[in-house]
Amino acid sequence: MTARSFGWQCTAWKVPKAPQRDFGAVSAPVPTLIAIGRLSPYAPTRSVDDLEASLPNAHVLTFGTLTSNLFFTSSPPCLAVLRRRFLVDPSAHLDIAKCTSPPITFAIGE
Repeated sequence: MTARSFGWQCTAWKVPKAPQRDFGAVSAPVPTLIAIGRLSPYAPTRSVDDLEASLPNAHVLTFGTLTSNLFFTSSPPCLAVLRRRFLVDPSAHLDIAKCTSPPITFAIGE
């Protein structure tokens, strides 16, 4: 993430500016679970790709019809199962094929 990504939030809360070093690449060898909702305005693809590239043991789960609230209100129950499986065995293959996102119903007006 860049300082620009969240700069508007810092301005709104009138907090001191964080040093640029706080926005550097995150890197760690520990297993990391990243769940992405493609309808999230806060997780652009490039940021996710950069994060995944800096975490050699990252496991990325992508849900095409969910938002950034994946671990809160909008998550399908099967996501909790995948999360627990990751915690028990971070090297396990996490298959999201059976963990479907809720369908989106589009309404078209006349």
